[in-house]
Amino acid sequence: MAASKLINQLRSQVEQLTTALADRERAFAEERKRLIDDLTADNEQLRLLLHVADVEFFSWRPGVEFHASPGYRRLLGIPQTIEVPVKIDDWLKSVHVDDRQWLRERWTNPEDGVLPTVDFRVHIDGQIRWLRSASVVQRGPNGKVARVIGVSRDVTAEYESQRAAARLESFLNTSTACIWMLDPRGQVVMANEAFSHAVGASPSETLSLNIIDLCFPEGIEYRAQFARQLLAKGALNTTWRMRRRSGEECWLNVDASTFTAPGERQRHFVFVGTNASGVQHERQSLIDRHQWLDRILRDAHVGALRVDRSSMRSEMVGAYSELYGQAHPHIVSTEELLALVAPNYRDLLRDRIFALLRGGEHDTIDYPILLPDGSERWLRAHMRLERQNAADTNGTFLAVLQDKTDDYRQLAERDSLQRQVYQAQKAESLGVMASGIAHDLNNMLMAALGQLNLALSAVNHESPLGQYLHTVESVMARMEGLTERMLAYAGKSSGRRSPLNVARLLDDMEPLLKASAGRFVRLRYQVDEQALWVLGDETQLEQVILNFVQNAVDAIGERGGTVLLRAQAVTSQDVRPITLQWPIADAERYVEVSVRDDGPGMDEATARRIFEPFFTTKSTGRGLGLSVVQGIIRESGGSIRLTTKEGIGTEIKLLLPLIDAPAPSSSVEREQVSIQISPESIEVLAVDDDEDVLAITVVMLEQCGYNVSAYLVGDDAVAAFANEPDRFHIAVVDMTMPDKDGSVVAAELRKVRASLPVLFVSGYSKQHAADLCAEDDVTMFMRKPFRIEQLSAALHELLSRSAGAKLQP
Repeated sequence: MAASKLINQLRSQVEQLTTALADRERAFAEERKRLIDDLTADNEQLRLLLHVADVEFFSWRPGVEFHASPGYRRLLGIPQTIEVPVKIDDWLKSVHVDDRQWLRERWTNPEDGVLPTVDFRVHIDGQIRWLRSASVVQRGPNGKVARVIGVSRDVTAEYESQRAAARLESFLNTSTACIWMLDPRGQVVMANEAFSHAVGASPSETLSLNIIDLCFPEGIEYRAQFARQLLAKGALNTTWRMRRRSGEECWLNVDASTFTAPGERQRHFVFVGTNASGVQHERQSLIDRHQWLDRILRDAHVGALRVDRSSMRSEMVGAYSELYGQAHPHIVSTEELLALVAPNYRDLLRDRIFALLRGGEHDTIDYPILLPDGSERWLRAHMRLERQNAADTNGTFLAVLQDKTDDYRQLAERDSLQRQVYQAQKAESLGVMASGIAHDLNNMLMAALGQLNLALSAVNHESPLGQYLHTVESVMARMEGLTERMLAYAGKSSGRRSPLNVARLLDDMEPLLKASAGRFVRLRYQVDEQALWVLGDETQLEQVILNFVQNAVDAIGERGGTVLLRAQAVTSQDVRPITLQWPIADAERYVEVSVRDDGPGMDEATARRIFEPFFTTKSTGRGLGLSVVQGIIRESGGSIRLTTKEGIGTEIKLLLPLIDAPAPSSSVEREQVSIQISPESIEVLAVDDDEDVLAITVVMLEQCGYNVSAYLVGDDAVAAFANEPDRFHIAVVDMTMPDKDGSVVAAELRKVRASLPVLFVSGYSKQHAADLCAEDDVTMFMRKPFRIEQLSAALHELLSRSAGAKLQP
């Protein structure tokens, strides 16, 4: 019983122990499984970590076993079907022959602990690859190497990169081009020796430079703008004026690009530059020569144009744009250039240009252009077409322009001057003829009127014969007026010139001129308030101004318009003699009286003839007209300028020398001595080369009661006077005689007796005797034809002056 109980207890304990053992085995299995799973996970993590790090693991027991990560075979180039060698010599067979010896020595007796990292080469499929290995050596109790644990990775790419970098560095440093790199901040991060040499710094100093250090102050903004453009486009070319460390300039022709470094977002800048200093200097020299040529051509008013017809690229130098009146130089098309040419020359120039382009070689043409301001300019174009070869259908069009405006202006002025000389010569010839005719006519009128006066004194004025004779006298008086106008045309009128104020004269004439303007024409006045003194005949000047105004009014007619009458003082600089109808007397200042109308104007042919005698554009009225005005103004030392244009109007300017205001006249009167003498006691010496005139003069003198001695030849009169100088009291001498002029006869008479009174008579005006009459009070002048009353009064006054005597009435 006890034994059975004991057995049951033992069985129960065994069962308990069995259960406990089973539980422990189950727990151990679970723990083992867990440990194996953890180890497997750790191995997998280690494998992944080694793979991520591109590193392979190995554990080597020399001569015994070799364990490694799966990728280690790939590093050594060992196939999966071959066992990894465990002996050193077998393992070294995969190593490059140059690395075997030192690796054998490394592993034959390695040092304890961590060994230095080494790089060695292995053969893989005929290629050499670089491995980098780090190891830990463990020794056993016997001191022998028990295990070597380590890692290896393929660094072939790194070595290739280093070799490539070395090759690149060698290439960069042997290159003559400057190569450098900038980071996004503009710092130099790489540069070759050529760039360092160009900068003038050592390689280490170059790497400390910034882009700002390499720019002149005025170029910093341009560099910043270039960088922005480079970032936008990726690649650009430029010419860089770089600043060296010494401050000198260095010109580089630069190709620039950008790239993004690995692991960075911002782009770097890479530059390759070649030394362009020589090219730049040559280019600057070309620019300087171009500018020099441009200045020379501009100073000479010459322009040049070059057009490459294949590319239509153009270049102009000199004053080409200025000649065409362009504010900003630019090339315009052929049609635009032709649009500036005067219409009557446009087709001609177009044909000449196109003929040259079709096959000509060179051509020269003068043509006028109309500038935007309305002025005209004459240009001379020397045109040429250059071709590279016979097959060149385009070629290069060359044109050189010269400003010939002054030449054409001088030519026009020379033509105008020649026309003026011709007109002056013609007018002078006509004047000589007119004065000669007037002189001879006056002599004939003198004889006729003298005889007519005698006939009238002998008949009853109320009788039919007396009336007939009065009619003849009236007609002859009109003939006398005709001779007066002929003398005025010839500049030999008998008007009396004295100082007169033109401004006051025009003010006095204003009512008359406005009345003559009529109801269709508006007369405007612009007259200086200051006095405008000239030397002339007031009546004749009134006639001239009235003539000008009336012609302007007639030109406007009933269509209506405005006539401007202006008077002002001008300086000699304001007067261009070349524009005047005839030369003007020299003076510092002139009085300018102008009459301008807005009528139809005149053509050139009409303007050339308006001063011709008997020429008129009016339907009625034929006479001397403006030719008389010409004589009056010429006699006063003045001239006329005519400006007219069809469709615009006419302006005629009268210019007279300005004189100083006259001094107040003296009121001192000559003291007269009252001496009564009888005409019968007066002996007169009469000299005239015209027999009829001399005969009637003798009759008139005798009718006045004088005793007369008459001579046809001056020398005879001088001889008679020399024989009896005290016999004659006065001489009446003709101014114009063929053998000896009257002034010479008078001078010879006064050599005998200086106080002899002389009365000059002539068919010309008093101006011929003005100097003689101004010398003393015993000389007077009287124009033919004269009447007996005029002759008696002249002798009475002259004798009164000479002797202070008064003739008996």
